[in-house]
Amino acid sequence: LMAVILSPVGILCPAFLGRYPAGPRPLSLGIGASPFRLAISALFALIVYAGVDVATGVATAAQELPDGASPPIPWAFYAVVVFVSVLHQVASNSMFVSQMAFYARVSDPAVGGTYMTLLN
Repeated sequence: LMAVILSPVGILCPAFLGRYPAGPRPLSLGIGASPFRLAISALFALIVYAGVDVATGVATAAQELPDGASPPIPWAFYAVVVFVSVLHQVASNSMFVSQMAFYARVSDPAVGGTYMTLLN
């Protein structure tokens, strides 16, 4: 389910971000996105930690459910996970676009995109 939601973000982000690293300093976008991506990763750790509490709270509320029925996880938790995943995808694509722009800048034009494959 997450891949279906994140695929359009992964396709559209490089299209929107492609013009920013096209200057004399192509890695500046990636350097700027690195702390943001690190913060998002820390936020993911907090979400995993909170997920245990959400599941425990749901399990406590499930005591009134019939045997074998599993309680639903709140939609707000799913919304937070999707939102943070989209932010992580944007930061990740920013770093990738910046890296590929740098490789295109330093590579030999006769070789083409081979450097992008080898250096990545």
